[in-house]
Amino acid sequence: MRHQQRTKRFRHGKDANRMLLRKLSRNFFLKGSLTTTITKVKVLRPRVEHMVSLAKRKTEGGKNMLLRYTGDKLLVSLLTQQIAPVFQEKTGGFVRVVRIGSRSSDGSEIARLEWTLPVVIEKKAAVKKSVTVVTEEKPVKVSAKKSKAAPKSSKKV
Repeated sequence: MRHQQRTKRFRHGKDANRMLLRKLSRNFFLKGSLTTTITKVKVLRPRVEHMVSLAKRKTEGGKNMLLRYTGDKLLVSLLTQQIAPVFQEKTGGFVRVVRIGSRSSDGSEIARLEWTLPVVIEKKAAVKKSVTVVTEEKPVKVSAKKSKAAPKSSKKV
């Protein structure tokens, strides 16, 4: 029985829940908004708020906690360098939940999680290396002789 347990379970097991929240928060930070079911948004909102407040501190401990939540050093640097300065004056209320309606297939309520202030994420230009592949054509010898197949042995292994 689940008496007095406040955590919401979406999948089977603790690891699956943790990975789902990690992926949802990562997608939200990279895209700027996230559209999913209302229960997932309700669980994700306090987590995102806490991560932004950790990024605002600019301490080594805060960065370590963010690394523990996200598992990605590039995302931690994006949070501390680009997202946290936008919300430096605010103490809370970094994201808002906008209810969209219900999904037509199964009727579950859909909501969108978005920033309260406009956040512009600068994407670094990826350097693409052009790789040229040189293939040498070798002449194929065609033999006119037909080779006889070896007789099958009757021994069983």
